[in-house]
Amino acid sequence: MPGQPPVNTVPVDSITLFINTRPDRSTIGDIPGGFAIKTVAIKTPTPEIVKLDIKRLDSVNVPIPAGNVYKYLRIDSNETNFSFVEVVFDVANGWFDKNVRDDRTIGLIRYHSDTGWEKMDTYFVVGNATHTQFRATLPGFSIFAIVSQSQSEKTMQAK
Repeated sequence: MPGQPPVNTVPVDSITLFINTRPDRSTIGDIPGGFAIKTVAIKTPTPEIVKLDIKRLDSVNVPIPAGNVYKYLRIDSNETNFSFVEVVFDVANGWFDKNVRDDRTIGLIRYHSDTGWEKMDTYFVVGNATHTQFRATLPGFSIFAIVSQSQSEKTMQAK
């Protein structure tokens, strides 16, 4: 994808998905256990076989985002022409209880070399005894972090 940072990252785990997309509806790819991301919903203008490479990262070689980071990951794709991309992700309640005062502070943020870290529209979905689930709409793929940020940290990061 043009404008993506040529960064060196250290993958600790990865998976490749192939998703057959359709222009009339989103196609959901399920991610096996062990990843914070549970599903990826994709819609393309024309039928495509979209390849997604998802890597869980211990660290990133880009500026560290403001706030408490739960997980880093990188998502890359062979396709760049999406009409819709949404991910559903989980946050373990043990981390959530220690690091989050309010579920509105949880966000998925995306790194872009031109603009730095950008917050994606993130919404609470559901919680259970072990995890709290959120969904976020993405403009494309790159390096992501699941973070808890106070309003002041969000404001500082936007500058």
